[in-house]
Amino acid sequence: MADYLERGKIIAYPTETVYGLGCDALNKRAITRLNKMKGRDAGKQLIILVDSMTMAKKYVKFTSEIANIAKTYWPGPLSFILPTTELGRQVFKTNTLAVRISSNEIATAIVKKIKRPLVSTSANLSGSQPARSGLEAAAIFIGEQDEPDLILDAGKLKISKGSTILDCTLAEISIVRQGDVKFKI
Repeated sequence: MADYLERGKIIAYPTETVYGLGCDALNKRAITRLNKMKGRDAGKQLIILVDSMTMAKKYVKFTSEIANIAKTYWPGPLSFILPTTELGRQVFKTNTLAVRISSNEIATAIVKKIKRPLVSTSANLSGSQPARSGLEAAAIFIGEQDEPDLILDAGKLKISKGSTILDCTLAEISIVRQGDVKFKI
């Protein structure tokens, strides 16, 4: 599976919330293909999964407050939109980036294996319900122009609201999406 990602392939895999579509987050061609596969606006920000704070800090900047929140909720379904580091700006061509450490052992094992961030977007066509199993992920893309190169089926996931997403780029934290983590400001 790591060799798939290293060759720019797209996989469907379980996370702690829903099945995700992912690729090597440092491979621009793979990201372009993934966005087309989903019918997703290429300008819409993606979430990347990392395996540690050390990996996250390569690409985004944490204040002490946000680092403490991350220590409380990571690994888990809480994503932070943070300002990018110089490397993050060079690699991702953006001033902000959404990051998370997944509590799903499979998702985190993938990141550890490839030693690079993994794109994490729901396994679905843009605007439709995300897959909760590998079989659902496969069914979504049957008959479409493109489909994942590999589907890791770990069975059906429980119903989830998705990850909570916090925008931490301004002076005040704002909730972009209230998901499984009930966060109050």
